[in-house]
Amino acid sequence: MRLHFGLFFALFAIGCGDSIDLEPYYFPAAELEEGLVYEYRSPDPVDSLIPPFYRYFRTVRTDSALYLASQDYDPYFQPSVFAHERLVPSGVLLEKMFLYETDTAGITQRVNAQILHENVFPFRTSREQPGVLVWEARWNPPAEVPTTMTLLRNRQYLRDTVVQVDGQPTDAVVFNVIERIDQEQVGHFEQEYRGIEVYAEGVGLVYYRKDISDDFKVEYALAERYPMAELERRAGKALVE
Repeated sequence: MRLHFGLFFALFAIGCGDSIDLEPYYFPAAELEEGLVYEYRSPDPVDSLIPPFYRYFRTVRTDSALYLASQDYDPYFQPSVFAHERLVPSGVLLEKMFLYETDTAGITQRVNAQILHENVFPFRTSREQPGVLVWEARWNPPAEVPTTMTLLRNRQYLRDTVVQVDGQPTDAVVFNVIERIDQEQVGHFEQEYRGIEVYAEGVGLVYYRKDISDDFKVEYALAERYPMAELERRAGKALVE
């Protein structure tokens, strides 16, 4: 069963109950015009060998719209995912995404994704009846056997909380997240993961956990924020033009 029912429910639920403003908890576009790197690491000392990943954000303004561009880099400072989001009064919409994937010859290719449902993050919801926001994308990675990957992600507001950011208590919100990935080759292979995300006011995503199985969970927390020049220094090369 696919989870597309959430799109209608989200539109209905926002109009009723105890409304909550979530816009202050998303990445602060007004502060990202010069660009900023978010470095994420495992918060568990036992998992200290799990490599970090980096996400570079930069605001793009036009006469008619406000956009947020992001570029993910892997532990080896190689680009992995690019996303281009549009900020509208109701929330954040994904307009463009592509992935960098390696083919069977070891050559990295840029793969464009088809955006099936564009809803990334809501700016309004209800505490009493929080809607489910649906995001979905599909792409064809380079492979010997023709392959189609489909990723479906549902987000739903769960509760308020307080987290520590740079040593200071900061208001935050927690989301329930369900991810379903479908790999289609000769047949279909589906996997579903549940987890949570935490967004801090004026900062954005500061923590997420994905429950792969009962005894295996992946979690990352925001470790540092710094200019792209610092990431380039660590990588020893220029990463953006």
